[in-house]
Amino acid sequence: MNLEQLAGRLAHPQVRALAWLIGSPVLLDEGDPRFAGRLVGDAWCHAALAQAAPWLLDLDRDPQPLIDFLAARPTRRLGLLAESLIAFWLRSRPGLELLAQNLPVRSPARTLGEFDFIFREAGLSMATHWETAIKFYLFRPELGGLAGYVGPGAQDVLAAKVERVFGHQLILGASAEGVQALKALGVTQLQPHAWLKGWLFYPRGYAGPAAAGVSPRHARGWWLRLGHNWEDALSDGSRYAILPRLDWMTWPWVAPAEQTLERGTLVAAVEVRISAGGGALMVVELDATGAAAGRETSRGFVVPADW
Repeated sequence: MNLEQLAGRLAHPQVRALAWLIGSPVLLDEGDPRFAGRLVGDAWCHAALAQAAPWLLDLDRDPQPLIDFLAARPTRRLGLLAESLIAFWLRSRPGLELLAQNLPVRSPARTLGEFDFIFREAGLSMATHWETAIKFYLFRPELGGLAGYVGPGAQDVLAAKVERVFGHQLILGASAEGVQALKALGVTQLQPHAWLKGWLFYPRGYAGPAAAGVSPRHARGWWLRLGHNWEDALSDGSRYAILPRLDWMTWPWVAPAEQTLERGTLVAAVEVRISAGGGALMVVELDATGAAAGRETSRGFVVPADW
């Protein structure tokens, strides 16, 4: 059962978000020499989703344990929500011991960083370090390369994130301070991997290539800049929804017909919110033809005119 098939059977949005986190494609190219051997790859994720599928279906029938787990860790930050979902899953995996989450690495003068997740599979002496990031970047072709993928707030950049993860966070375990932090857990052998997932969004109608280093299988969307007749790029026959930030990981988005918007209403709502300083908005396009509920067919961002 692949991710699309499984997601079609999951009703609870947070369970669907967890399935997406487990089984979605990675952002970076596993064949790129810069990342080879240091990424949690697509094949691993597909196998993990297949293993987790019965558990996810059971969880969907009774999601209260997940609801309670998240309620005990309230957050308004998407990255922290993703970490909580991953932690819930890792704690539930048979034969896996979660040794630490957000373990700080400190020198006498300052904090050098932290290990997102340290865990050990049953029967293995080597522990695994996961550095996790769930990212949503808009591609600006004129900037070029991984530097062309910019966060919706126009501050975060994929090139800088890659440098931080591979040039600093994944090598913490080799530092003297990292070795000491791991020793306190009883860990003497460590295998670090980056868990980098998310979506990359391209200008609506863009037909050019992705940047070198990006996975050819990455999740892909579109983006539009607010301006004269910007709405002409949107289909008049679709329904739409504006997604709150903490719902960006839920895929596919499904909404009752009464909670969806026709194009004109969406355009007015987007313009009001962006004009009020709301920043970039994620918009989901839904197919609601003859149905009581709309199901996602594409997603994208609408950004301010000066973005």
